[in-house]
Amino acid sequence: MGGFAVENDYINESNVKVTIRRILTIDGVLLLAKFGLLPHIDPEAISERSKADHIAKLLVLSQITWFGLQVIGRLVSQIPVTPLELHTVIHVACAMIMYVLWIKKPYDLRGSILLTDPDTKAVAALCIFEKFRAKLYTKSCMDYQIARERYWKDRVVRASNNLLDHNPPPIPPSPPLKEELTKAVRRFSTDQEVPRPLLKDSEEHMLEALAASARQGVAVLKRRGGYSDHSINERSWDLLRENSENFTTKAVWGGWSTNTGHKMSIDKGVHFLFNFLYGGVHLSAWASSSFPTFTERVLWIAAAFVLTCIPLFGAVWILWWRAVSSKRRWLYLVRNGDLDILAAPFFFVLMLAYFFSRCYFLVESLISLRLLPPGAYLTVNWVRYLPHIS
Repeated sequence: MGGFAVENDYINESNVKVTIRRILTIDGVLLLAKFGLLPHIDPEAISERSKADHIAKLLVLSQITWFGLQVIGRLVSQIPVTPLELHTVIHVACAMIMYVLWIKKPYDLRGSILLTDPDTKAVAALCIFEKFRAKLYTKSCMDYQIARERYWKDRVVRASNNLLDHNPPPIPPSPPLKEELTKAVRRFSTDQEVPRPLLKDSEEHMLEALAASARQGVAVLKRRGGYSDHSINERSWDLLRENSENFTTKAVWGGWSTNTGHKMSIDKGVHFLFNFLYGGVHLSAWASSSFPTFTERVLWIAAAFVLTCIPLFGAVWILWWRAVSSKRRWLYLVRNGDLDILAAPFFFVLMLAYFFSRCYFLVESLISLRLLPPGAYLTVNWVRYLPHIS
């Protein structure tokens, strides 16, 4: 489960060998598969690395299935179901779905499969080069803006004091950092006649050290994928990540700072469905569970209502970002961020409401044990429903 890893070496400014290890994203795996650069992996080799076999998974699945049947039997027998039992059985249902979907998935595999093909490493070097170049360009723009503001402030102060001498203005970011990717690769390559920029720090030195391998990556893309300079420069090459972290909410819904990942997708649809079912089943507890006090029942219903309405909140999130990226005149305020002062607190409050609702389910499930109804101590009479069992 550690994915595919690629390692690229370079010599830093201290003449020390440095290894950059990156994990392929889904897009990276698909690209290498298209190029025929993924190695053949025997499924048995992956299964042998697993720490849990099918027998262990089936045992756990049978245990949680029995617990779920116990709760269903209590409902049919009209025996009170405590909030703890209801909250647990909902997670049991989620676990059953997960075990069925992952019945063939190896358990707790963390080691990545290292890809050593030279063409693969060349493409990875190009991706790393582009990511660090973009990062360095953003940093240079911020530094230039700060230096420019300081320069003009100092110049105005000196002019007000009749001092006409001044330092030269700050230099804008280096052209190779903002030009097209293929041109930047050629400019940073050591074997090119094009003058290279003056190196200032270790990040720029790394660009120069990776440029030769990145240039080979450009050749691989042209040879195996039929890419041209134009198609390479137009496409995003964010095909690597620093670790093999698991599925995250931000990966599905996108972040606040950039307008990426804010369109409707299957991933969002799955989130809609499961949040609706998760909150809906909790909402049914008002009739099937016994709470110590009326206030606790109302708070439980309110928390369940928040979770049930999450699909509606998600739709608002998508509509907001579609308005932000729209070019319609009547959405001018939204598109230019003037309403962020209202939207940001709104979505932040929704996140807090979701967080506290989930926390309340856990807290109430435990504190409700202080005062249980007499029926909570009864057990299901299975002989009544299954006479052949004695």
